[in-house]
Amino acid sequence: MEYRVIFSPALLAHLRVLFAEANARGQGPAFVAASQALVERLRANPQGCGEIVYHLSQGEPVQHEVIPPLSAHFAIYDGPRLVWVTQAALLSGRAS
Repeated sequence: MEYRVIFSPALLAHLRVLFAEANARGQGPAFVAASQALVERLRANPQGCGEIVYHLSQGEPVQHEVIPPLSAHFAIYDGPRLVWVTQAALLSGRAS
């Protein structure tokens, strides 16, 4: 059974800004591919995605994953099978 991946409205708005910046740098297609790959990985196996950065007060892990040119943090809730994406950033530099 897949996990449900959740983005807050504020984070979705931030992702649109990041996409515009990536697109201006010639990384638009790579950003879209990275975003899609991230969601697919999080749905299928969030525990195998990235590395644990810290744990929330109830013990849920917050992990960090990088799929150039995108970087993201997310919390995993195994009971309800949810992944909450909490942060996203565009890596600096240009794609080669």
